[in-house]
Amino acid sequence: MVNNFLLFVSQILLLISFNSLVLSSQPLASDKRFGHIDVTSGLANNMVTGITQDDAGFLWFSTFDGLCRYDGYTIKTFRQSDKKNSISDNFILDIYTCSNNYLWIGTNSGGLSQFNSTTHLFKNYLPNDTDSTSIASARVTSIAEDNEGYLWLASYFGGLTRLNPVTNETKIYSHIAENKGSISSNLTTEVIVDNAGIIWIGTQDAGLNRFDPQTETFKHYFADEQDSSSLATNEIYSLFVNSDGVL
Repeated sequence: MVNNFLLFVSQILLLISFNSLVLSSQPLASDKRFGHIDVTSGLANNMVTGITQDDAGFLWFSTFDGLCRYDGYTIKTFRQSDKKNSISDNFILDIYTCSNNYLWIGTNSGGLSQFNSTTHLFKNYLPNDTDSTSIASARVTSIAEDNEGYLWLASYFGGLTRLNPVTNETKIYSHIAENKGSISSNLTTEVIVDNAGIIWIGTQDAGLNRFDPQTETFKHYFADEQDSSSLATNEIYSLFVNSDGVL
């Protein structure tokens, strides 16, 4: 996922450790070494926005200039072309491996792409004002999957989208100023599903949203200077649920 943190790390190359680093009270041994993967070794771009692994063991890197597959030795890059089944945009914001081993790629201006690792073909999803089943925005910032197989998409100016990858049907949850029960903002930056199946959505300007897909209701969490137990900021760019179910 792309967020403000990338501004801080824009000069840092992707580092992958090939050794197991043991955390302890003792200093790390001086013989620990890191292997570097960057443009000199075939990476499409040094700005890496996401990493995932498929069932075959391949590592996939989403970058600002294409999708890269790494087999431990060489890198293969997939970029947009004039072919019908190519990726929709080279500027990738997020990458996700779903339960059926398909890769889902959120892009900066090309919507959502699905990659079939067997056929090496992409299927693209774009917003369409005349199609009520299309996704909400061409800028997909984050992707998550729930236990029922639905995909949930965060997107700039698009709020929250639920996609059924089997039927391609979508449902869009947008911020409506007159409706206090709607999502708090359409500038959504991150989406994650917790252990109970609750959808959590971070926004760029309006805090955190908790969405119950069973009741289709939102609960909002905002920063409040008068409340020390509230959010620290209304800008949310990353979410994580630990093994105990704590967000």
